[in-house]
Amino acid sequence: MKKLLIRFGLSVLAIVCWAVMNFLSTTEGWLLEPIAPRDSFSAFTQALQGKALEGHKGNLVYVVLKGGEIADSQAFSNGKAVNNDTRFGVSSLSKWVTAVGVFKLVEQGKLDLDEPVSQYLKRWQLPASEYDNDHVTVRRLLSHTAGITDGLGHNGFASGEEVQGLVSHLTQAQDADPGKNGKVLVGLPLGEQWMYSGGSYNLIQLMIEDITGLRFQDYMRQAVFAPLGMSHTSYEIDRKAASTAEYFGENTFHLDKMRECLTEDAYKVVKSAIQLGTHVDRLHADQIATAMKDWAISKGATHYTHWFQPLTGGTAEKHDAFFELGQDGKALERFGGNELVQQEPDASSFPSGGIRNTFEARGYTAWDPTSPAFIYGTTLCIPTIFV
Repeated sequence: MKKLLIRFGLSVLAIVCWAVMNFLSTTEGWLLEPIAPRDSFSAFTQALQGKALEGHKGNLVYVVLKGGEIADSQAFSNGKAVNNDTRFGVSSLSKWVTAVGVFKLVEQGKLDLDEPVSQYLKRWQLPASEYDNDHVTVRRLLSHTAGITDGLGHNGFASGEEVQGLVSHLTQAQDADPGKNGKVLVGLPLGEQWMYSGGSYNLIQLMIEDITGLRFQDYMRQAVFAPLGMSHTSYEIDRKAASTAEYFGENTFHLDKMRECLTEDAYKVVKSAIQLGTHVDRLHADQIATAMKDWAISKGATHYTHWFQPLTGGTAEKHDAFFELGQDGKALERFGGNELVQQEPDASSFPSGGIRNTFEARGYTAWDPTSPAFIYGTTLCIPTIFV
């Protein structure tokens, strides 16, 4: 027994020491290597810029504050340029800002965090379940402990696509993440465990609108942003506005986009090719090519290229238009399964202005479905391997 108690005590001590070290390393920077000498601000800004250049994938703007003033700012972009005035979508970072709007209502005596949310709702109520919906409080919704099992995450809606209404979205989200049911309902014991729920904040949005009689975005502007002088911040955004940053991934023909654009059979075929390395047959290649072309043209693309990276470290491309002239002088669409799957990357048919037979090509590129096609400028780039 004595040995058992000693082992237990040592285990507890080890856990406490680990927790203390973890806390101090996080809050005080213990065991962390500084990216620049502590006494050199210029070295720090240069090192920070290097980290940004090395790590950014999409668009990035950062600001360094010193003594409460802006001491340095940098902007990096892929595609449309961004700057200090660019507006970014910040996704779920907006949740804690929503909480500020909730507490403004608490301050005004219009809301009690521990009362059932149902008493504030007029247009929609949580569906009945084995759990008591009266135990769903605003406090629990804010902290993801209300037992809501929607699992959202939202994929959102494409620019120009009709956005689903709030009440309908609460009932069944059309943009639910893959594998999530997208239904806002109580499926776990309330207050006993944390489970991320975007739907909980959709419910808070509805509650704010029902309490105030205002649209959520109008209430947040009046109650939170305007008093702080945040005139360029909003829960509404014009995706086509010059000041709006391109959303990372919006110009990529990824699996979620394929799910929207392809038939169920074609989607299963390309998903299997990506995940299992299976073959894409000609019929489905044509379907994928058509969907990819229509998507690219809708995004403003006029040309396509098989894009690959030789061992030289550079990239190689040959650009072709989506259209060609027929014998009658009319434009014909030209991008199908053949053009998607295989191309001649070395321009073997016109090396010096002349023409030679395709069978004399020095090599071909083959579509690599594991890397999603993307749009750069006005060109659809199809990642390929060289064979």
